[in-house]
Amino acid sequence: MRRLVEKLDEKAEKKSKGLETASFWGLFIFVAIPLPGTGGWTGALVASFLEMDIKKASIIIFLGILAAGLITSTFTYLIPSLF
Repeated sequence: MRRLVEKLDEKAEKKSKGLETASFWGLFIFVAIPLPGTGGWTGALVASFLEMDIKKASIIIFLGILAAGLITSTFTYLIPSLF
């Protein structure tokens, strides 16, 4: 029984690295989408629930906020000037 548990633990450990990377990208996309309910504050709450490293999560949230600002600025200034 012990061997089975150790083998499953090893497998889970290998998969967790990919999950961590995916969770950071998911957090970035969640914060970067300029919709009500998404943003820095909610992203910080999600990062807290997922128990992410605070330094890495802060950088990802900051980059997501910048991306959301760029998206919003593009729609606000660039698109109307085309018409």
